Amino acid sequence: MSESNNEKSRIDMIKKDLYSRNPRMGLDARNPKYNPEPDYSSAQVKDDWDSNSEKMDEERLRYKLMQMDKKSPLKKIFAVSLIFFLAAVSYAAYTFYYGANEISSEKVDIEITGPASVRGGEEIPLDLVVKNGNNATIESVRLEITYPDGSRSADDLGRPLVRESFQIGRIMAGGESAKKVSAIMFGETNSFKAFSFLVEYRVEGSNGLFTKEKKYEVFINSSPVTISIESVKEIVSNKEFEISVAVISESLASLTDLAMNVDYGLGFTFLSSSPSPLSGQKNWYVGSLGPGSRKVITIRGKLDGQDGEERYFGFSVGTTEDKDIARVDVPMLTASQKILIRRPFVAADLSLNGDAAGDLLAESGVLIKGEIVLTNNLSERLADVSVELTMRGDSIDPSSVQVKRGIFDSVNKKIIWQARGDPSLAVVAAGDQITLPFVFNTFQGGAMASRGLKNQEISFDAVIKAKRFSEDRVPEEVSAELSKKIKVKTEFLADMTITRGSGPFANSGPIPPRVDQETTYTVLWRISNSLNNVTDSTMTAIIPQYVRWLSKIDPTTEDVSFNEITGELTWKSGEIAPGAGYSVSPREVFFQVALKPGLNLIDTSPVIIGPTVLRGVDRFTGKAVSDAVKSVTTRIESEGITGTKSQVAR
Repeated sequence: MSESNNEKSRIDMIKKDLYSRNPRMGLDARNPKYNPEPDYSSAQVKDDWDSNSEKMDEERLRYKLMQMDKKSPLKKIFAVSLIFFLAAVSYAAYTFYYGANEISSEKVDIEITGPASVRGGEEIPLDLVVKNGNNATIESVRLEITYPDGSRSADDLGRPLVRESFQIGRIMAGGESAKKVSAIMFGETNSFKAFSFLVEYRVEGSNGLFTKEKKYEVFINSSPVTISIESVKEIVSNKEFEISVAVISESLASLTDLAMNVDYGLGFTFLSSSPSPLSGQKNWYVGSLGPGSRKVITIRGKLDGQDGEERYFGFSVGTTEDKDIARVDVPMLTASQKILIRRPFVAADLSLNGDAAGDLLAESGVLIKGEIVLTNNLSERLADVSVELTMRGDSIDPSSVQVKRGIFDSVNKKIIWQARGDPSLAVVAAGDQITLPFVFNTFQGGAMASRGLKNQEISFDAVIKAKRFSEDRVPEEVSAELSKKIKVKTEFLADMTITRGSGPFANSGPIPPRVDQETTYTVLWRISNSLNNVTDSTMTAIIPQYVRWLSKIDPTTEDVSFNEITGELTWKSGEIAPGAGYSVSPREVFFQVALKPGLNLIDTSPVIIGPTVLRGVDRFTGKAVSDAVKSVTTRIESEGITGTKSQVAR
């Protein structure tokens, strides 16, 4: 009974502990009351599990689970707080030890101070500051500047600026490096030009190359040059006219390597210009212009088009990188000129020797036939038509001028046609044509050369006046003009003589010449030239097989050669000055040959030098000139070697 009560009391204590908030002791093996030191000496091994032991294990597990359920929310909150705390400490430590040394390109800056707009051709000063806003040093810093097109050095205007590089080195944390640069900018008015700046740098402990870029734009508000154009506003189709273009410097500094390009548009025929263009009849090298100075380019040509058509000429001025081509690489200014094509009330054409195109070259001493053809282009008649043709040129022989149905004023070299002398001019119906003929002559080339005349040109300027009657019968005075020029080509003449008794060489051999024996002769070639310089002059002839070239010439400075295979003899006389053979001595060369006749030449006067041809280019007219002389034989009349004396004998 006492044992039973004892056991019951023990169970009550365990339950009390199990459900108590503060158990007196735990249900673990360390409590000697519930886990006494076993006595192995008296222990017995049972064949099955002890049911009481199983109950104890279940109760112990239930207790632990209850304890965990009660304390789990606090542990979770504590764990989360601990993790957040550790993360914050880690981030703060990283920022403290590493974040302060982190390099950012956003903290590297290029500050640029300069003008927002300039006049073209003015100096542009720029203040540059490279700033390092990082907390660490940047190293191997390099600043590269790419200049816009048209930039020139402020120290040397002839040196283009394309790209410059500056080594800065190291910039400490929070530090900066300043640089001043300047350039002279050229460009078209009202255009923007952009500078490009690039900073390259490295950081300690890295092989990487870091960059920062920035651009800076400048507005060009005016040009350093201006263009002044003088031209007709209206023109008759195919009538010659001039455009004068003045390139004027507005810059305070000298401008260099300037060029002008022209776009003629449709229907324009270029005739000439002063100065001459460099390429394509459109590019001119202007060169250098000082402050306020100017250069004028005059272009002469004609326009082809229909009545009422407008044509535009475009002009561009700027700098060029190649003065031999004179293409505008950096434009400073562009301008245009409008010309209106009008149909003339009367079409007037001048033809010379049947050539109305104006390509005729007048020859010295040769008669020239001229005609003026008038056509009434109006829908109504013309009345009281008069024509005055003025001829200008020192080569005109006034005494040779003849005119039909008109008069010639020899003092003023003017031909006048009026209705009084030509009744057909009284009334010219719509669409009718009238022809006004005249003839004249130029002086002989020798006469002009003796007077020292060179590069002769003849100009023709006609003024046509008339009255037109409209529907209200009120007369209206109208007029038109006609101009044409022709050049007088030089008189370029060749001469050849043969001699035995004169000249720089001693001749030998029998006279008359005999079969199989050599007889030598001296030949003289002579060139005369009247008015214009002649270039690329050559004189050629063929030497027969029975004549031997002796390689003797005088003067020895002349370029005379003989081709043994073809038998051609050539004298490259080069440039022949005007007046040669007239006002100054002719160009001459002597050479010696030997005749060795065969039996087939008996009783003949053999040819020594065959027909000779002289060729060259007239520099003034740009046309080829030539002359020819007949062959020379053993017959020498000036020395009495004629008849049988000149014939081959046995």
